[in-house]
Amino acid sequence: MTSQSPQPSFPAYGTLQGAIDRLGQTLAELAAALQPFPFFYGSEVIRALEIDTPEGYPDRGCVVFCPDGRFYELDIGLIPAPTDVGGVDGVELFRDLDLPPQEYFAYASLAMRAVVARLTAQGLVPDH
Repeated sequence: MTSQSPQPSFPAYGTLQGAIDRLGQTLAELAAALQPFPFFYGSEVIRALEIDTPEGYPDRGCVVFCPDGRFYELDIGLIPAPTDVGGVDGVELFRDLDLPPQEYFAYASLAMRAVVARLTAQGLVPDH
């Protein structure tokens, strides 16, 4: 979620926003602990984990969780390049995702599972 989201006016909204903020901080801390952060599908420059669309939510394209602990839509395109470097070059465009609270929690759960699985594989989190 971003500050551009509409600000509902119900009594527990502050509590909900606080939970989202704390979860975002937790995700950022977990991402920082994952060293090195994985490369995106064989890329040598993009560090990101693709997060599948949570069940019951709309497809938002290629959603990635990045080392800064945030979610983005990633578009990868090709542009012409000199023939001595293959004739094409890749361009990556990261777009901020402004997710509603329930969708943010769903993506955050999937990202947390992915990061904790990698931290467990590195021996940094007990596997029990």
